[in-house]
Amino acid sequence: MSGSGAAVEATVIQVSSSNSELVQRVEASFEAMNNVDCSEERKKSLRARYFYGIIFLITNLTAWFIRDYGHTIFPPLKWHSGWWALKFFLLVVSMVVPFFLPPGFIQIYGMFALYAKSKNLKL
Repeated sequence: MSGSGAAVEATVIQVSSSNSELVQRVEASFEAMNNVDCSEERKKSLRARYFYGIIFLITNLTAWFIRDYGHTIFPPLKWHSGWWALKFFLLVVSMVVPFFLPPGFIQIYGMFALYAKSKNLKL
């Protein structure tokens, strides 16, 4: 019995020593975060977050404006309110057909698209 009690005490001591090592590691990582390099990285991260937040805000405001006031600017289109069978067919065709095209065609299309972009043509 006394042998098992000593093993338990040894385990408890080992756990507490590993906890102190963990606390020391956490404190060391906090000290490293105060380093100049880490603060520069944090500033870059915050700058990117603010930038994307502003883009999100502008997008939402634009969508809200178009939803509420767009009917006076854009005339309603019949295409958006009907022809669902044709739309579904076009969706399936546009997703399936590229798998059956030869790679040479895709490469030629890519070269043509690059040329059109350089000449500022609309495809």
